[in-house]
Amino acid sequence: DGRRWAAVPVKDSLLIRLVDGEPSTEPFGSEVDYLAAPLSIGVGAAEAWRIEVVPDADFLSPRLETPDVLVLANVAAPTPEQADRIRRLVREGMGLIVFAGGRMDLGLYNDLLHGPADPLLPFAFKATSDQPFHGVVVEPVRPSPLERLLDLKASAFERVPVRWIATLDEATAPAEGAADAGEGSGSGTEPQAGAVRVLARWNDPERSIAVAERVVGEGRVQVWTTTADRAGNDWPVEPSFVMAIREAVRGAAR
Repeated sequence: DGRRWAAVPVKDSLLIRLVDGEPSTEPFGSEVDYLAAPLSIGVGAAEAWRIEVVPDADFLSPRLETPDVLVLANVAAPTPEQADRIRRLVREGMGLIVFAGGRMDLGLYNDLLHGPADPLLPFAFKATSDQPFHGVVVEPVRPSPLERLLDLKASAFERVPVRWIATLDEATAPAEGAADAGEGSGSGTEPQAGAVRVLARWNDPERSIAVAERVVGEGRVQVWTTTADRAGNDWPVEPSFVMAIREAVRGAAR
């Protein structure tokens, strides 16, 4: 008869947990302060997003509610037990966003979250670079968590000073997602499980990856290769950063 019925569970709000890898008592001195500010802006239903800031000691305690999006900002490294639980939660639909930073043990992240058996990260971490440059380029990938940034003028991103990044090894994309790791304009369809995509690149001579994404089960994993604060770049004080972070979190939660 042409009719279909569906029952869809809808949450009253999304819990965004920011794990602070470098806390500070100074205003905007903590690793996650520049994330919490734009995410706390009330738009529409002010309580639609609940922002929770926790230290990196026990951010997945059974006493805590399971977040819809987990953000690790310059967290040295998860424990093996935390890595296993993160992997399970992402497969069940939790979004994971990793911001790089000087405290991170890149090798341990690779061992725990980019192992050959069940990788979460889109690419393995390669090294770090402190050669300064200006600019980030959003890739014309659609659909993408950052596609709304393509509506902004390129000059909004060209002037961003960058002082530190972690580089990713593009040769380490999982085989099932390798075909989706290029630039391209996208097919207009949602990426399938296993897909790996580069969402933005830095304007350095190597065109290093700025933001990459991998679809894992029902969840999404994003890696941002610079700091969430101003230690590695000045993007957090640019107006475009507000939209970038909100759209990134919205895309990860999706």
